[in-house]
Amino acid sequence: MKTSATIMMVLIITAIQTEAQTDEHKLILLNLEIRTNDIAKIDNMNVRYGEQTDKDKYDSTHTLLLTEDQNKIVTKTSFQPGFGTIIEYSNETSEAVPHENAYVLLRLPYTESAKYIEVYRGEKLIYREDIAGLLCNKDGKCTGFENYLSCLPDCWHNSTDGFCETKFDNICDADCKNNEDADCARKQIKPVSTEKKGQPECGDNICEEPETEQNCRQDCGAKEEQPTGQTTTESNLSLYMKAALSALFIGLITTAMFLIIRNARARKGNS
Repeated sequence: MKTSATIMMVLIITAIQTEAQTDEHKLILLNLEIRTNDIAKIDNMNVRYGEQTDKDKYDSTHTLLLTEDQNKIVTKTSFQPGFGTIIEYSNETSEAVPHENAYVLLRLPYTESAKYIEVYRGEKLIYREDIAGLLCNKDGKCTGFENYLSCLPDCWHNSTDGFCETKFDNICDADCKNNEDADCARKQIKPVSTEKKGQPECGDNICEEPETEQNCRQDCGAKEEQPTGQTTTESNLSLYMKAALSALFIGLITTAMFLIIRNARARKGNS
């Protein structure tokens, strides 16, 4: 009874954790490069599960807006790039020189409708980027900043996209290390990435998600089973051998009957 109760508790906790991983807990991890000459660009970006822990700083010099179409603001956050300084020595003198660039990591709430980021220094707009196409361009290839969480049409749950999918789905994710994915540990196999990205093609004789017998009978329909250990070629050869033996047998019977009739007629003629 205690064992059953323990198993039931583990299943309940797992279900709760899985349910908690919804869109409201998806974050855009955005790594920005900011330069002192007001040039900015995205250094790295991807979608992950987590909590938004960034807080606005009152002494911040920069602001980022995440917006949807029609300039509807999803979130606004302020930050202070840490340019820092370096010490240059020349002729027994030293001078503090500020770094020309700084990197800032921001955690932004993810929604599928999020489209643009805008970076301001004070009131001045220094950078604007359409991130919707970067997170998912729906070209059938899992590339760039795309991953399973942001672009399911291009990235399958076992795609090599930098995201480890630990869900128990009988598929070993190539991005998981040190048995993070229970499927890898259970099967005791190495993660294998798939070269094929995007949606499967109906008619390629491979039944893959989301194909089913209802929407792709060509790939997922019931097929005639071959005897265990017997290939299609072996089966065809067996049929050919049986047909040849049958023809040979019929030929022998026909020849024997012809000889019997001919001998009977010869004996009748001699008498």
